[in-house]
Parts: sequence; C-alpha cells; structure tokens
Amino acid sequence: FELMKNAMRATVEQAIRRRRGRTSRHEMPPVIVKICRGKSDVTVKITDEGGGINEAEEKKIWNYGYTTVDEKDGSLTGLSLADGEQGGGPGGMDFSGAVGNSQSKMAGLGFGLPLSRLHARYFGGDLRLVNVNGYGVDVYLDLKNLQDEEVATS
Repeated sequence: FELMKNAMRATVEQAIRRRRGRTSRHEMPPVIVKICRGKSDVTVKITDEGGGINEAEEKKIWNYGYTTVDEKDGSLTGLSLADGEQGGGPGGMDFSGAVGNSQSKMAGLGFGLPLSRLHARYFGGDLRLVNVNGYGVDVYLDLKNLQDEEVATS
C-alpha cells in the first residue's frame, strides 16, 4: 500500500505542477505495476512518472521521520481539477485527509519507505529504488517465495 500511495501521490502532484495547478484525471500518466514470479522469489515493480527524487532528498529517504511532504503547502489539499471534474483527486478520490488534516494523515510521517524496506528484509527480501530525477521512480520489491512447508502453522 505504501509504495503505491507514494507513486500515485508523486504522479498527481507532478501532473498538477506541469499544468500550473489544474489537471484532469484523464491527463495523468499511469502508475505501472508488474509482478514477476520466479522459482524462489517474487518481484513487484512499480513505475511512476512523478518527477523523481532530487539528489539531496534521495540520500535521506531511508531515514525514519524524513518526509518530502510540505505540511504548510498542504500538498494535495486544495488542488483543483479541470472544469467538470468531480472530487479532490483523480477518479473523484478525496485527498483532504492526506495532509494538513489532523483527523487522518495518509502522507508525511516519514515512516513508510523505511518500514516497508524493514518488512521486506525481515522476510528475506529487499526494497530498492531506481530514481530518474525529473522523470520518475522505479521501485523494486523483492520477496522470497515462501514454500508451504517453510511457513509455521502453529
């Protein structure tokens, strides 16, 4: 969930920046997910066109508590779609709880990526990012293909 949320958030924000604050859900580039199963592992690749991560931030993304969300700016809150579009986000999704709303915070705590990588490594896998600054990010989530006999059923 965390990896998809990051990719979708970056894609929406980048599309809005490119169109000076107004965009349509029909103008959003896709977030592409590929799932590849090998004999001993499964790799999930998530590709976005969210602008990538600048060099200064890329060095910090694995630090607990580090976030790229600007709470003063409100990030996705208050962004508008093109005339005739419904909802606060693509497909009518409501991002009002994403940032700046103390009731429900979906982004900006700075624990998503480090915890996702920790969980992957705990189960014998890993989480890697390939960043193309100015374009987007490819995320590779590698997980061991646990066999039935390897899973404890007690």
